Amino acid sequence: MAKCMRKISSDILSSILFRKWIFSIIQSLGSGTRRYSDLHRSLPDVTQKVLTEHLRALERAGIVRRFFIRRFRRLP
Repeated sequence: MAKCMRKISSDILSSILFRKWIFSIIQSLGSGTRRYSDLHRSLPDVTQKVLTEHLRALERAGIVRRFFIRRFRRLP
């Protein structure tokens, strides 16, 4: 995991980590990969807008990664 993370400047890190919901989001993600809807349900007091903004900031800083999972319908 240490190889994947790029170096983060202390200014960026402090501006991200001291936001209101960041620790709750990171704690919820600590249990493993989660879908956005599951993460949002686990943090009921966080609005969708705030959750999205914080996840994007964490992604830009290289702290979290986003995966797109495509679902295909099976044909009979």
